[in-house]
Amino acid sequence: MHITGKDGLPYQQVEELLQDDKGRLWIGTRNGLSRYDGYNIVSYFNQEDNQNSLTHNTIECIFQDSKKRIWIGTHDGTCLYRPETDDFKRYEPIASSIIETHDGKIVCGGKQLYYYDEKSDNFILVQRKDSEYIISLAVDEQNRIFVATNNSIFY
Repeated sequence: MHITGKDGLPYQQVEELLQDDKGRLWIGTRNGLSRYDGYNIVSYFNQEDNQNSLTHNTIECIFQDSKKRIWIGTHDGTCLYRPETDDFKRYEPIASSIIETHDGKIVCGGKQLYYYDEKSDNFILVQRKDSEYIISLAVDEQNRIFVATNNSIFY
């Protein structure tokens, strides 16, 4: 099977894919986000006058956490998909990678490293010694967070 612009895909260059717990395929492109259920494509875009749209059309990462929430990292912020309203809650941190620790903490990295605080519904900055752009994050069995930048890998 091929999905193209004729089927509703907003852009042919795909940056990220995620299959969620319902079997839907989330497709992050350089010009929007699409959700494919096997029959139909629904696409989402940044809309300047809509605070519940994506923060940017360039999708950096897509992640589903253990609570079945879909997190979207864009070129200009992080978004949480809200299925009850079919829109997004916006957060400031730019995320090129989003992970979940073994104790359920959501961590995102891009220009900085952040963790999500459930109580305040906000991301908290994690101080670190370098200022390199974070490319990728990973968690090991000991719940250590590994951070990969342009120049190094550390935990």
